[in-house]
Amino acid sequence: GRIGKELVLVGNLVDKGTQLAQIVQTDYLYVNFNPSAHEVALINTYKSEEKPKVKVSLRSTKLGTVELEGEIDFVDNVSNASTGTVAMRAKIVNTKNVLFPGTFVQVSLFVTDQLPVLAIHPDQISQSQQGEFVNVLDKQNKIQARQIKTGYSNNDMVIIQEGIKVGDRVLVDAINTLNPSTIFSAKEVADPIKL
Repeated sequence: GRIGKELVLVGNLVDKGTQLAQIVQTDYLYVNFNPSAHEVALINTYKSEEKPKVKVSLRSTKLGTVELEGEIDFVDNVSNASTGTVAMRAKIVNTKNVLFPGTFVQVSLFVTDQLPVLAIHPDQISQSQQGEFVNVLDKQNKIQARQIKTGYSNNDMVIIQEGIKVGDRVLVDAINTLNPSTIFSAKEVADPIKL
């Protein structure tokens, strides 16, 4: 551990209960976060190992996005009645002292790499009176609006349950300015989830 700033100075009166300084372990940090009870149920259903892997990311103007890895080491056995969330904790490797205790981070939890899903970014989904849809290009490079059924979603992705399949060309840019009668020349992107 590392000792922090002294809490008392030379000449101060102390007794046996006075805290002189604080020693903090920084090689490994505990990160507390609170997913919803629904998300925890999904984690328990699909996790491929007892302690799922996690990544925490910290954005810095000088360093950019810094990611550290760890694993879940605690899941509470009850949900918070007022928030509907469950307390979880991850143990993160921090040997280079990138993070300091008390820092706010973003947590990504990797449940399994064995569950195939079809997912797109939320910005690629449009809404109509009939429900959610995406624009796809057919074999003639013309636009088709395809109704979809979605499943789990977060800020970065939406799992598609019905409506499109692997190999369909989903439009990911200029979605709201498209004319269905126009023929397009499509350009593939490596990872449309990150657009």
